Amino acid sequence: MKVLVADDSDMYRKMLKGLLECWGYEVVLASNGYEARDIVDSDDAPRLAILNCFMPGLGGLELCELIRSRKQPYVYTILLSAADQESDVLVGFELGADDYLCKPFKEPELRARLNVGERIIRSHEELIEAHEAMRFEASRDTLLPLWNRKAIMDLLNTELSRAKRLQTPLSVFFTDLDLFKLVNDRYGHLVGDEVLRSVAEKVSCTVREYDHVGRCGGEEFLVVLPDCTSEAAREVAERVRMCVAAEAIVIGSTKVNITISIGVSQWHPGQGIRDLIHQADVALYRAKQGGRNRVDVENASAAGSVPMGKLYRPKPSGRNRADLLSASNGNSNPKGKRQELRHSLTLPVRIWGMDTTGQMFEQDATTVDVTTTGAHITGIKYRLQRGCVIGVEHCSSRARYRVTWVGKKEDGQPGEVGVQLIESGKLIWGRVIPRVFGDSASGRIHKSS
Repeated sequence: MKVLVADDSDMYRKMLKGLLECWGYEVVLASNGYEARDIVDSDDAPRLAILNCFMPGLGGLELCELIRSRKQPYVYTILLSAADQESDVLVGFELGADDYLCKPFKEPELRARLNVGERIIRSHEELIEAHEAMRFEASRDTLLPLWNRKAIMDLLNTELSRAKRLQTPLSVFFTDLDLFKLVNDRYGHLVGDEVLRSVAEKVSCTVREYDHVGRCGGEEFLVVLPDCTSEAAREVAERVRMCVAAEAIVIGSTKVNITISIGVSQWHPGQGIRDLIHQADVALYRAKQGGRNRVDVENASAAGSVPMGKLYRPKPSGRNRADLLSASNGNSNPKGKRQELRHSLTLPVRIWGMDTTGQMFEQDATTVDVTTTGAHITGIKYRLQRGCVIGVEHCSSRARYRVTWVGKKEDGQPGEVGVQLIESGKLIWGRVIPRVFGDSASGRIHKSS
């Protein structure tokens, strides 16, 4: 271990150097406090220091205070003082000294105090390593070798701050495994976990070394690409997509062919994290709707068109429909009037609930309008009333909505229905209606023809 000896006495410097080297220490000498300060400030600074309490200019007391005021590896300091200066050593302890010896000192006593310093330094290093290991584990996903949601969002926030400060590009993309629920359904969750691990490793190995990959929940990963335009990010995303789709994942005797869909977005000045994430969300939705196993790019101008992503995708933690829809309205409305964004889609949506007669129903509806205030659904053949709850299922996700109003056609038949989102989540595969809305033994479920 390296030891700093700072003393204005040439005799003590030479004596200490001979003793310490005989005991196996590497010795660095300083004839005054200013030389000692430069040595302590160096990259490979000694971890043990023997300092003369009083030296011309910068003394050992001032050096102790300086060492403790700086963020650096811990330096164990021993003060040397004359017998009549012991009262001043108390000041040294207040300034951060660890121990002291009176001149002339005894060799066994010096060696014992150095051994104590070594033990304390090793214990300090072990504590720091344990703390760093705990912090690292706390930031990693429990299943996959990726950052967890909080850690990846913290990294995104850091990269966004750097992009704003340096005016450099920043892009992100979401990856989502296609039809992953079918993998769990057919092969079981243990195989599904192995598929997730394999895809996570492929994504991590394919992106650049300084990109960040995190799991945002379920089978969805977020990749943060510093100093990267959307065009370059698309190329990276395409490499990731092709790497995942190139060959089947072999787990024992089981081969699983899996693909991913990716949504890319680039940060633009004036945007926040919510806007950036929203754009990637929209792009991922379009990639899914476009046939899966593809990459789609969303830009700031197109992000105002909000498709029915919440009916399609599981609800990520920390985000709700209000967040998603408010993010699309980047321009404020100075008059305070409601600005309604309407986007008509034709989707294979399945709806179930209880009609006004108290009977459970289940049917398909094909037209859904997404607005800033909720959703409008047409094609429901059963009479509903305000306040009732219906379920809406699209692909691998489901959502619960409360009916806010019911329209009627001219012939008195049910018309358009307005609904407000209550909650959304992953589909419970199997017979979900009895679990959500009633008892399957009642026999009151009927389907439309």
